[in-house]
Amino acid sequence: MTGAIDETLKEVRREHRAFRAVVHDLQRLAASPASAAHQQLQQALHRFLDTWGPRLSAHLDLEERLVTPSVIHALPIETWTFDTFGRERETFDALLDLLREGSTWLDQDEPGAEREIAAALDDLSLLWTRHVRRVDVIRPLLSGHEGAGHA
Repeated sequence: MTGAIDETLKEVRREHRAFRAVVHDLQRLAASPASAAHQQLQQALHRFLDTWGPRLSAHLDLEERLVTPSVIHALPIETWTFDTFGRERETFDALLDLLREGSTWLDQDEPGAEREIAAALDDLSLLWTRHVRRVDVIRPLLSGHEGAGHA
């Protein structure tokens, strides 16, 4: 693998681990008894949305710039990967919107807000796990492909 691709993949892997850890922490807070963790969940969710909303978008952009040229080079007629990444991105955006809505409900002390947030976080965690696996499957295509190094 070229140096640029290798460094980019290291960054992608770091982002994968960091995002997973943050979502896992939020899941634990959302699963805690409401009275004990309400304020902590509220603060953590605000930080998550402020930080990871834009960061996730940038991460997905980077992966798209890295993966697209490699897949086109290795499998020129393959479109499923691009369709899947597009649908994943739409679903990530929808889940972040649900979390923003849940955050508003949490701020307003709406009944069931924690439950709705927990469900959205579970979906986000599952989607992220599948996303990471998909990127891991594609990773061998990046090997030796110079065009991907210009991500």
